[in-house]
Amino acid sequence: MRKLAITISFLACLLVPTSFVKGTETQLQIVVNGAGSESSPNHYVICVPSADEGSKTVTVTGDGTVDPPQDKTCSKCDGPNLVTTNPTETTEDDKTYFFTKPSIVGVNQDGKTVTFTISPSTPTGEYHFQLTKIKQVFRCPSDYTGDPVTQGNALVSDEKIVTVVKIEIKAASDPFIVWYFNDITPGNYPVSADIVATMTPALDSSFTWTVSKGTGIFDLSASIFNSQNATVSSLAKSTSLNDCQIKATSKQFPICSGTFSFTVDYLISCTPKGQPVYQPLGPIFGVMGYQTLIPYTVNSRFGTPAVKDLEINENWSNAINYGGAQWGLPSPGNGSITPATLRDLITPPFASTPTPTPPQTPLSTQRVQDWNGVWMFGSHSYGSGITVLQKKWVRFIDHGEHQ
Repeated sequence: MRKLAITISFLACLLVPTSFVKGTETQLQIVVNGAGSESSPNHYVICVPSADEGSKTVTVTGDGTVDPPQDKTCSKCDGPNLVTTNPTETTEDDKTYFFTKPSIVGVNQDGKTVTFTISPSTPTGEYHFQLTKIKQVFRCPSDYTGDPVTQGNALVSDEKIVTVVKIEIKAASDPFIVWYFNDITPGNYPVSADIVATMTPALDSSFTWTVSKGTGIFDLSASIFNSQNATVSSLAKSTSLNDCQIKATSKQFPICSGTFSFTVDYLISCTPKGQPVYQPLGPIFGVMGYQTLIPYTVNSRFGTPAVKDLEINENWSNAINYGGAQWGLPSPGNGSITPATLRDLITPPFASTPTPTPPQTPLSTQRVQDWNGVWMFGSHSYGSGITVLQKKWVRFIDHGEHQ
């Protein structure tokens, strides 16, 4: 009976079950902070910085815990007695957390925090972040002789999407050129231009337009019905390159904006292009005279090519005759010119005193007449447009000059 009793006691001890009741869990969460805005609980929007801004930073931080097990026991037989002890647990620290989708250029992880640095070159698009809590294992003490009691927990957060967007402003049609002609509107030289703003990815298509630089140089107008488009119109000349700037700000995400810089160019001068051409002309009224062709290049202040036909008008002062000359003052002209082939034509009056001659070798120094004059571009109307040439027209006996 004693032996039987011992056997029964031993069996009874072996049959005592272990118990393990898991405690509560706190759901893993991701919190995003930085120079952006949250558009929904799982969506965060940030705008690509401009070159002047440098970079922006977003921090993605995880939060959540696995509580230690409660009411847990580990049982073993120690001779005839049942021994109950509490299990041990792995240490809880930041190293038990990791992000499953942080493999992005500009991302650094430190424990439960990821730092995402956005630079002007960061590609636009969605960047997904998800936090996982590494499984915690609980087991009975090492001196427990039965099967180990283990319990693991692996929590995974919802995905948090950080969308990097960029607002770009471009000309509605290329090339983007805005000229200034003293409030004149030439036929081939635009004094206004349309622009359009786009967001990539296309989370918004409605923008607020403002002037960032260049107040007084241009006017900005936008339709309340289509705020994706705007128009700029020149009011004055630019004083430096890209001294005008406009900004388009997303109405849905006001932290996102884009800028567009430009210059209001204008024609500033005509410079000689090559050598004048001296040719005989006539006979007219039985007299051989001359014609002088003086070629010019048309220059803009900031280098915008003047290539299309352009309206022109001339304006003269009174002429001065020398040595008793009786040459009349020619009428100023107007019309249209092609900048690439611009040449001024100077001819003498033929039925007048003194009588002009064909070009001599060397050219004569006999000055007969001169007057001051200007060329104005942009209009056929005398005195209108922008002045690009101020010279003294000189007619010698055998050729003409600009001085």
